[in-house]
Amino acid sequence: MKEEIIIKKVAVKNWEKFKEIRLEALKNNPEAFGSSYEEEVQRSDERWRISLANKNKTVFLALDRKIPIAIATISYESMIKMNHLANIYSVYVKPEYRGRAISSKLIKSILADVKKKKRIKKIKLNVVTTQLPAINLYKKFGFKIIAKLSKEVKLGKRYYDEYMMEKKL
Repeated sequence: MKEEIIIKKVAVKNWEKFKEIRLEALKNNPEAFGSSYEEEVQRSDERWRISLANKNKTVFLALDRKIPIAIATISYESMIKMNHLANIYSVYVKPEYRGRAISSKLIKSILADVKKKKRIKKIKLNVVTTQLPAINLYKKFGFKIIAKLSKEVKLGKRYYDEYMMEKKL
């Protein structure tokens, strides 16, 4: 059966699809996220809905025939002194869908969303230094490494470094 990949913004009513892929991401790649599966699996359904209702955040979901296969989030700063900034986080593609340019489609969707907000002058993100495909993806879209953060994430007894990246618009 042929893939039918659709990228769309997640509406609050679709919180269960978001929850499903988010929890899978935390299980499969725990080093890549600040929160943990153990913490988020305990969230109430109401907290999942509230998370998606945040007007300063947009979650994009990739679907293959209505099955969630990838997510990415962009948040927009609301404080007056920082409302020119946006942050990308929680980018994840199911392992069996990697290498099919789905993450590129997600980033293109995010950049199109950012473009509508004329006030945004810079997009930031952090990525674990060992995630070379993700780093190369961000570089392809014009993000530059501006810092290395040592021991930024701790998983068990192991620490992971992250690169801080940015794209000026």
